[in-house]
Amino acid sequence: MNRVSNSGVVRGAAVASRTCGWVVLAWMAGASEPSAPQVGPWQRVDGARLEERRYADGDSFVLSHGGTSVMYRLYFADAPETDRKFPERVREQARRFGISAARIPELGASAAEFTAGWLREGPVTVWTREEPAGGREELGRRFALIVRAERWLHEELIAAGWARAYGRGVDLPDGTSEAVHWRRLDELEAEARRSGRGAWAAGGRRWQERGETGGKRRR
Repeated sequence: MNRVSNSGVVRGAAVASRTCGWVVLAWMAGASEPSAPQVGPWQRVDGARLEERRYADGDSFVLSHGGTSVMYRLYFADAPETDRKFPERVREQARRFGISAARIPELGASAAEFTAGWLREGPVTVWTREEPAGGREELGRRFALIVRAERWLHEELIAAGWARAYGRGVDLPDGTSEAVHWRRLDELEAEARRSGRGAWAAGGRRWQERGETGGKRRR
């Protein structure tokens, strides 16, 4: 009887030990997983201006307001890269625009100049949810929508042919759904292609038809 009791105690201790081990392992696994980005409600920042001396390209730039500098990345728009540090992205953009990868940085420089010129026209309003967008600068990047006098920068870029309708999407501050807005941007891009504007002129009619409707790949 004692042997059975002692055996039961031993087995019970072993089970308890394994259970504790599983709990610790599960806690460690959970602790090692990166937390999801914290995305808040829309915030509006008026009177922001381009900070000229910082890195910028067609869809990313630094704006200053009230002594604070923030790097923003546009929702919905993907401009050609200005260098070849991300070769797979450069190749993908080249396929889309129907040109060689070697030409992407050249077009990226033109897209960056278009954006800088647009931002130099005067102060802008920033709509952001503080959603992280990665980036190489010490400032990091935040996704944003930029507007001046009811003109949205991502729409202007796409309509001028210096960006494709691609990237991270979001429901707009006025409540317009992401899916509805993608359809509008698809129309702007299609018109830019047909008219041979911006980067689309470089590829003639060799650009790839996406054959997509609605949501785009998120980056």
